[in-house]
Amino acid sequence: MKYDAVFLSPGKEGDAMDRHFMKNILFSGALNKRVLKIQNNQEEIDPLIREYKPFIMATLRNCTQKSYITEQDDEYSIALIAFTEAVKAYRNDKGNFLSFAKQIIKMRCIDYYRKEKRHSYDLPFLDNTNEENAENNIIYLQSLKNFAQDELAHNRALEIEQLKQELADWNISFPDLVNVSPKQAKTRQMCKKVIDYLMKDEDKLQYIFRKKMIPLSDIEKDTLIPRKQLERVRKYIIAVLIIKKGDYPFLNDYVRDWGCDK
Repeated sequence: MKYDAVFLSPGKEGDAMDRHFMKNILFSGALNKRVLKIQNNQEEIDPLIREYKPFIMATLRNCTQKSYITEQDDEYSIALIAFTEAVKAYRNDKGNFLSFAKQIIKMRCIDYYRKEKRHSYDLPFLDNTNEENAENNIIYLQSLKNFAQDELAHNRALEIEQLKQELADWNISFPDLVNVSPKQAKTRQMCKKVIDYLMKDEDKLQYIFRKKMIPLSDIEKDTLIPRKQLERVRKYIIAVLIIKKGDYPFLNDYVRDWGCDK
């Protein structure tokens, strides 16, 4: 069965997952603790880099707007160094590690392009001197594009599986989210208002994640949104808060596109 919730990428629920990888990202904060534990041990950092290679590549492509980045490109080496830098520089006050690492990778890419004064993304290896070479180049680029899309889909699938298990602790299922996800712009704006209000109040966030419930009375009082309207989208608001506070960089993009992010 496929789910088309606003922030979920459609896909098969039963896709095989790397259990070791899932163990490290299953609960919000688990990866953060792992990074703090290993950040001074390069032998343990290397396996982490291998596990998060899809994340590094996806972040790099997003930063460079190039779907044809490969491990042979200079940018890839820059991204690996940046990820290692993020591991060693990470502290609890930096928030979620993946968000922090994403920022470091982007900054280092910007520094690299400024230094190299590279404002275009030409392909020097393309040889259009004859039709055969041109056709091979097209096939090569299409293969790389397909590989990039597969990597992104795999990362989203991992996050969806993680989210599914975390939502289960709140007695929320994906079909629930499909039913309650706001369809109208007015309702989405209301959700954004509530989410922004809660994200700015750390005490309320701690209460929500400790009690596994949202303070509807307080929200109604402070935002003047009727309780009945809040009840209708309660599960959706909880799901978005889980994504924004957890290690969900890819699903965060869906939330942002839907208009429920700053």
